[in-house]
Amino acid sequence: MTRLRTFLVEDCPVTRDHIADMLEANANARVIGWASTETEASNWLAKNKTDWDLLVIDLFLAEGSGMNVLKASSRRPSQQAIVISNYLTIAVKARCYSMGADGVFDKSTEIDEFVNFARKVGSTNVEYSR
Repeated sequence: MTRLRTFLVEDCPVTRDHIADMLEANANARVIGWASTETEASNWLAKNKTDWDLLVIDLFLAEGSGMNVLKASSRRPSQQAIVISNYLTIAVKARCYSMGADGVFDKSTEIDEFVNFARKVGSTNVEYSR
């Protein structure tokens, strides 16, 4: 089975490694890269428009904002963007969805839901990882 090509936008190395391990172990994902700043993420996404299936974005980054990364991520229908954060309010979740997020999850309380969503993306995405 082909693995879900995943790009992580997360500035904390420990959290990034934890998310990568969870996705690779439980959602048939393969982390193909990561960025810790808005600039790094935006540059990578601009150069690799079709090279990923799942984009996981933290809102608070070492430089810039995950919101801007989400806004800048032009996607094919088969690509999904998930926002994860420890600082979600109803208003922030609504804003993420209005900017095109396919899923929005709290890192501290909705990690199982996050992994399940990623697993679902991998099982229903027929165009990924050629």
